[in-house]
Amino acid sequence: MKIIEKIREALGETSALFMSQKKKGTEIIMPTEELERIARELDKEVKAENRKEVDKLKEALIWCSGSDDFQEGGKAREGWLKIQPLLK
Repeated sequence: MKIIEKIREALGETSALFMSQKKKGTEIIMPTEELERIARELDKEVKAENRKEVDKLKEALIWCSGSDDFQEGGKAREGWLKIQPLLK
């Protein structure tokens, strides 16, 4: 679920009013607990997406490590040695 959809879901029926009255300065007050719940859900979602991206990057680097550039005497060897501990 996208962020805006989560916000609309949390606002419920007031979301249409919120969107239409935004330019007029109307405020809608949500319970703090509800905002905190949304923030926690979004935080989990973002962390999960970031983890997937990091895993993809790790996999790509490990695959690339077979290249001669990463081997002893290769031009990428020094950098490869520095990032190896980060891949664990």
